[in-house]
Amino acid sequence: MQGMSKVYEVWNQGDPEYGKTVTYVQAETVGKAKVKALVEFEDTDFVELRAKRIPWADGLDNIDNFDYPFQWHLLHHGYSVCLGVDYQDCVDPEDVPMIAAYGGLKDFDMALVRASVDKMPSSYEIEMARDLWGHGKMKLGDDYES
Repeated sequence: MQGMSKVYEVWNQGDPEYGKTVTYVQAETVGKAKVKALVEFEDTDFVELRAKRIPWADGLDNIDNFDYPFQWHLLHHGYSVCLGVDYQDCVDPEDVPMIAAYGGLKDFDMALVRASVDKMPSSYEIEMARDLWGHGKMKLGDDYES
């Protein structure tokens, strides 16, 4: 029986076009994690990748960056997660109570997408959601009465 895989956060040192890019992989060692992550970082050399263990994720079934349950775990462990149209709306651990009020991360993400209809993608929707939440626990799409 093989040993249990460990989970690693792997990132590049900063892509000129996209900035720092992060992925998560299961592997036995740091080196093997970086090799697995090379698929995500097509134009990056092995030596440009960095990796660190995230032991809290070892027992999770799905460690996909774009999977809502995994993103929820990331938020609960101090990470920011980007959502919305083109992943421009980044939420922080401090946003967890607001997101929970929407019914969870997927429902919150759908509210951001609905709020961005007919607009250029930007971080405007997340700021609007935070402002509404901070002023009376209102949510995007609530009926407002003055």
